[in-house]
Amino acid sequence: MSRRLLVTGLHGTVGPRVADLARSQGYDIIPWPRKVVDPEDLYGSNMFLSRMDLCGIVHLAYGSERWAGLLSHFAGINSIPMVFTSTAMVYSNRRNGPYVISDVTDSNESYGQYKIRCEQAVRNASMKSCVLRLGWQIGEDGQGNNMVHHLDQEQEKNGRVTCSELWIPACSYLEDTAGVIMRCINERWYGLFHVDSNAEDAYSYARIVALLKEKLGRNWRIHIDNTYIHDQRLKDSYLPVPRLSARLPDLRRHV
Repeated sequence: MSRRLLVTGLHGTVGPRVADLARSQGYDIIPWPRKVVDPEDLYGSNMFLSRMDLCGIVHLAYGSERWAGLLSHFAGINSIPMVFTSTAMVYSNRRNGPYVISDVTDSNESYGQYKIRCEQAVRNASMKSCVLRLGWQIGEDGQGNNMVHHLDQEQEKNGRVTCSELWIPACSYLEDTAGVIMRCINERWYGLFHVDSNAEDAYSYARIVALLKEKLGRNWRIHIDNTYIHDQRLKDSYLPVPRLSARLPDLRRHV
């Protein structure tokens, strides 16, 4: 049986973690060769996919909804699992969460609207594909586009990091997100799911930053600004997700 897993977005934030975990599970990682195969070239893309003898697809890269739909269609007609990652930003801050799967997506930002279109393309192409809505990712090494990197950059640029105690972000550690993605591949989950390690703990952004500062020994100067108010949490009753408190225990909550 093939153990060749296509992972797009290997130069992104989540892709390298998924690839590392998949390799540890015995998969061979196949990247998408953009310099050779244009994702918008329907014929060339299908030829590439047909020749790869894939056992699954994890679509993490930024690209058109047409590409997302093509990958979903290929996975569906070949009976292989596919995971597409979307975002908590499909919901606007016009209303508070925690959001559940049945809530209508209402993003008023271009990125959220783009992800909504991709979700629709994936699910229209095959109902056997898996769509995971993710929150902000946390990587303690500070590499890539994640919360720790953002805070490091903000401190360097502004001499402080600005946090709201009234924003409850959807967020997860990168390692936990990669674990959920690979579980969906290995167990062939399909449908629409929310992945948010903060769904139950409901840590504010300011609290998360304080806990990360303490754990990582960062020199961030925390400035509280409560002008942004939003409960962004993503709830899901079906797909198990590790809790944020397992990575960032807040001992003061139990005093």
